Amino acid sequence: MALTPAQRLTAVLVTDEALAAELTTSGTDLERAYDGERAPGFPAGTVTACGTRAVSSTKDAKQVRAHVRAWVVNGVVLTQEVHVLPRQRAEDVVAKAASTLKGCASYADHGDGYRRTASNKIKLPEPVRGAAACFTVAGSVNCHAYLGRAGVVTTVSSMGPDQKTAEWWLDRIMTAAEHRLEKLPA
Repeated sequence: MALTPAQRLTAVLVTDEALAAELTTSGTDLERAYDGERAPGFPAGTVTACGTRAVSSTKDAKQVRAHVRAWVVNGVVLTQEVHVLPRQRAEDVVAKAASTLKGCASYADHGDGYRRTASNKIKLPEPVRGAAACFTVAGSVNCHAYLGRAGVVTTVSSMGPDQKTAEWWLDRIMTAAEHRLEKLPA
């Protein structure tokens, strides 16, 4: 039996418990900071990369089921955006995100300037398609990963005081998201 878009969305959203299970640090302070249909300031129903550049179809945006969650964990911000696409293949959107990130040296978002780091050590999961990049902004590092499977694209991100920390936190939320995506039928 095929899952409805709402069921796929719910299946992929990382829960507080699933994220906490990936955090092995004792004394972890995890607080849900945001839970809504879209990220404020970004186009509804559209997967974006390099700021607000669309990497998914904008004409299908009204039919996309989407949700955004954000947490603050020991002072670090982690986010997950999930887009259930009506017609596009998740693999195609992730490939376009990878291409867009590759050509993205910098971008501006809410008045802040982001500059891509020279490299990263992000290990993308094998069973799902993925792309990743890190950017410096105002003395911090923001890392993003795009994962896709079965018509669902999830974007996870972390922000830390340095790249090593941001990548460590990204790996935690990316692992939680990967486990959720793997449960979807291919």
